[in-house]
Amino acid sequence: MTNFFIHSTVNGIYDTNYARSTINNIIEKNNIPTTDINELVICGQGGKHYNLQNYKNQMSSIVEKSTRVIKEKLVLNNLIDKDTNLNFFNMWTALGYENGFHKIHQDQAGTISAIIYLSVASSTFHKSGMFYAVVDNQIIEHTPRNGDCLIFSNGVLHGTYPQDIGLSHTLNISFNLE
Repeated sequence: MTNFFIHSTVNGIYDTNYARSTINNIIEKNNIPTTDINELVICGQGGKHYNLQNYKNQMSSIVEKSTRVIKEKLVLNNLIDKDTNLNFFNMWTALGYENGFHKIHQDQAGTISAIIYLSVASSTFHKSGMFYAVVDNQIIEHTPRNGDCLIFSNGVLHGTYPQDIGLSHTLNISFNLE
């Protein structure tokens, strides 16, 4: 599969506040350990990372609706056939804090990656918290908004610029094709 980047949205599909609340409740109820983003070599600094792979059933509605949006966009862009299955591979959530960022990296899990912005920090700086990706030697920059769904192949180099203030919260899902 060639490298690609697609922007979509989950707005109108599900409430990102509900998704964020559900995730926070799962983390608290199950006492899920965090990985400080500073400790993740590929990630950067200024945030927390929680692996949600084992909690797919508790988030089934969110996962199913996200998968539907992602598949529809992949079919619409002629990247997969409508009969292709997107098989859930992994899921995690990331909290980004003031001055936090993600270094440029490639996802190691799955064939397709998606980032859903559940909340975005307000900004006073031009590129604060902006997502960037390198596709076919072109740099793509995207200023995220609540509900944005960014879909890309796992070979795409991507990261975020530091955010100047506030808290951002994303849900990240990876898939394999079948």
